[in-house]
Amino acid sequence: MRKLKQIQSRVNVSSAIFSFFSGQVPGKLHLQLFCAGANSHYVDVQDPLEQEDLMKLLTDLRYLNESNAKKALKIPVSFWSNIRITFSGYDAVQGFKVRAYITGFLFFSSSAFMRSYLSIVDLNRLIGNLERCID
Repeated sequence: MRKLKQIQSRVNVSSAIFSFFSGQVPGKLHLQLFCAGANSHYVDVQDPLEQEDLMKLLTDLRYLNESNAKKALKIPVSFWSNIRITFSGYDAVQGFKVRAYITGFLFFSSSAFMRSYLSIVDLNRLIGNLERCID
């Protein structure tokens, strides 16, 4: 029987949902990543990143600001698939224009053609939570 986890924080980045929950070590968070694609394709994985990949993701996210708002991130989730998060601009009112989708070997799955927005507050919350996932 699977034990239910208490979610500490959740951040939506387009169709990718980063959920953070506490584990055995006080103060340390674990990551559960869900990304919805088209045609019933989805990725739902717990702690998908090794420490080195997590550090690279944090470095890339910290790079983003109003003047550096274009960046493509790749999160490996299995041998065959990745979650791609593409930041393509910044709007002073809505935040970063972002789109998340699933890619893989001869595979692409997008949940929507439109991009959504991620505020600076949510970006900083995502960065803070990812920092708490580091050993």
